[in-house]
Amino acid sequence: MINREASKARCKPRDTVVDVYKELGLHKGISLIFPECVLVQRCENNGCCHDTQECKVDVNQTRNVSMLFITPTPAFRNISMDKSCSCQNKPGFCPESYPCPDGGLWDSVTCGCQCKKRCPFPFVLDRIKCECSCLVTDRKCLLIRKGKRSLEPDE
Repeated sequence: MINREASKARCKPRDTVVDVYKELGLHKGISLIFPECVLVQRCENNGCCHDTQECKVDVNQTRNVSMLFITPTPAFRNISMDKSCSCQNKPGFCPESYPCPDGGLWDSVTCGCQCKKRCPFPFVLDRIKCECSCLVTDRKCLLIRKGKRSLEPDE
């Protein structure tokens, strides 16, 4: 029941009334078009996302719409129609702070966690997890990590 309610509000293309004049970049009064508005599927502001995100188009296509311009002969124009959407980060949004893994500190300038750890050789720093890790091809490092070999004093 709750999932059904949530899925109704999720980010997805929805019927949206579009002003044909604005869509085609035409001025009212100079051109006469019928219909003035059409119904198309759009993502913009159509769905629930996290506070730091917004519903944006992933894939769109054009649809031929039959319209009457000044002459009684129908003319076709392409109107953009969204096929799929997803929640995407809002541009320029950076929270004041955010929980980082142990050893990491939030940096609002880079809008990310900065790892302050240093790893002894032969370990390498995994900046995402902020952990010392081994390359899968580094046998010596893997043996040290498993406790089958010890770190050398100068390392």
